[in-house]
Amino acid sequence: MCKVVGFVSMGEMDELRRCTRCILPETFPGILFNDDGVCNYCLEYQPVRVFGENALRKVLDGFRNRGVKYDCLVPVSGGRDSTFVLYNVVKRFGMRALALTVDSGAITVEGHRNIEKVTGALGVDHVWLRDENHIRVARKNTRVRFDAWLKKPSINTIVPVLNAADKTMNLRIFRYAHKNGIPLVVGGNNIGNSTLSRSILRLAIWVFFLMSGACTLLSTGLSLAFFSAGSF
Repeated sequence: MCKVVGFVSMGEMDELRRCTRCILPETFPGILFNDDGVCNYCLEYQPVRVFGENALRKVLDGFRNRGVKYDCLVPVSGGRDSTFVLYNVVKRFGMRALALTVDSGAITVEGHRNIEKVTGALGVDHVWLRDENHIRVARKNTRVRFDAWLKKPSINTIVPVLNAADKTMNLRIFRYAHKNGIPLVVGGNNIGNSTLSRSILRLAIWVFFLMSGACTLLSTGLSLAFFSAGSF
C-alpha cells in the first residue's frame, strides 16, 4: 500500500522556482541553479555528436560478408525502435541480418504480432531466446528491487531499478552472436523526443563490436556507438 506523505497545490506550483531555460522546478531531485537561474542539468547537457550516414555505412561495410551466414544480429522487441533499426539495416544498408528476441516474459501480444509481421515482411530469419527459470528469477528480483525502491523513492534511481535486467539480456545477445560467428550486433534506442514542431522520435543505433579493444563512440545521423564486447 502506498502512503501519501503530502502534495503540492496548484498555487504552490506557480510559486516554485524554475530553470529559466528548461523550466524544471526546484523540487526536481538534485537540481541546482546558477546566478542566471539556469539549472545544472542544462549546464551539464552535451548534445549527441553526429557524423552522418556515410560514416555509418562505411562501418557497416567493414562487417559485410564477414560472417558465414549473417553480417549482423539485430535484437527485436516488437517496438518501434528495434523495428526501425531492423528495417534500415536490411532495406537501406543491405545487410544480411538475423533478428533475435530475448523473451523476458514481458513481451505483449502486440509485440509478438509485430515481430512476426516485420520479420516476415523483410524476409529475415528470427530466433527466440526464452528461459522459463530465468524469467521466474527476473520477476522475483524485479519485485525485490521495486519494494526496496518504494522505501526511499527517487526519480534518480527508478530507471536502474527497472532496467537492471538489461545487462543480463545484453550478455545473452552477445554470447549468441559470438557462438554463432556473427561479427556485429546492431540495436536501437530512443534518445528522446525531437522538437515540438516534429512528431517523430530521434532514434539511436548502438553497434556493438564482438572483438577486444577500447570503447569508441561514433555518432551518425541516427546516432551510432561502438563498444567492445570482448569474448564470452
